[in-house]
Order: sequence, then structure tokens, then C-alpha cells
Amino acid sequence: MATKTKKNRKMRGMVSSGKGRVGKHRKHPSGRGKTGGQHHHKNLFSKKYSLFFGKKGMRLFNLNKNKYSSKVLPSIAFLNIIKYKIIQFSDSFSFFLNFISLNHFKKTKTLGVPDYRIKNLVIILKKYTRNCIISILRTKNLCFTTMY
Repeated sequence: MATKTKKNRKMRGMVSSGKGRVGKHRKHPSGRGKTGGQHHHKNLFSKKYSLFFGKKGMRLFNLNKNKYSSKVLPSIAFLNIIKYKIIQFSDSFSFFLNFISLNHFKKTKTLGVPDYRIKNLVIILKKYTRNCIISILRTKNLCFTTMY
């Protein structure tokens, strides 16, 4: 519809512009957005947004999230980085060890559920997801954690 045919064009400049004088039609009669949450909209906020105001959680001054981050390796890439080591206990007895140590790759955490086709695997990491630990132990492999 063209602007010139709208009803309000004729009413421009009039006090009530066709809306009546009693219930005044204003743009934002109770404030914009979430105003009045602690004042005239208090019962609405306590019902719908009960934790909107107030303190939440523990205060951490000078929070630096770098110490909680970890470089991630997807568990699909495990089969590409398996190392092999022969451990010799004596002349007659030696042991063949398959292991994955991600400290060399500067990775500290695995994601996803790995599909291990190799048995007797030792995985050395800093952090594991719960699904990763369950699947490692289900396939009868070992997982160790390191401090660094």
C-alpha cells in the first residue's frame, strides 16, 4: 500500500492520531526491552527469568583461560602416529610394544570414539574424554596420563 493512502497520513499532527485520548498509544509505554525488571516488571522477571539479576558463580579475578585450553587431536588420526618399541628384558625375553605418545606432537587431548584395530596399544596423553577412555578399555588397550 502506498504511504499517501494510509490512514495515519491525514492524522499527522493531531494529538491522538486516531487512537483516542484515553489509552494513549505510545511507542514504548513500559520501556524498551527488558527494562523495569527490578521495578514495574518484577513479577514477570521472577516468573520467567528467575536468575536474571544477582550474583552467579565463583568470582575469578584476572581469569586467563589459556591454562584450561588444550590442543586437540581427533581420534581418527591415531592409526597414523603409532610408534613401535622393542623392550628387551633379558637375552631370551623381549617385548614388542605399540604406543602413542602425543607429547611429541604437542597435543594434549583426544576427541571422539577411536576405532582401534591394533591390540595391546598404550596411549600416553594429558586429557581424555569419557567416551575415549571407555573405548580404549573396551578394546583392552591401556591409557596413561602425564603431567606435562
